[in-house]
Amino acid sequence: MRQIIDPQLRFGEQDISRIVLDARPRDDVPPILRGLQYTYVTPEVRAQVFAILAEVLPRSADGQSAVPAWSNGRS
Repeated sequence: MRQIIDPQLRFGEQDISRIVLDARPRDDVPPILRGLQYTYVTPEVRAQVFAILAEVLPRSADGQSAVPAWSNGRS
């Protein structure tokens, strides 16, 4: 089974929830990052997002069956 989030941090990594983003951005990227950060740290929202992503998995060339590579994490 594919592990979506690895709970164990490695050396040099920082938890996403502890990253401080600029409150007064001049472009659109920081608000998008804040939305992604919220999605990451809120388990209920994250579960809903991954449920939606699981529904839109790519299909095989025949259009009927799901791509088998999802089960082993390869593309």
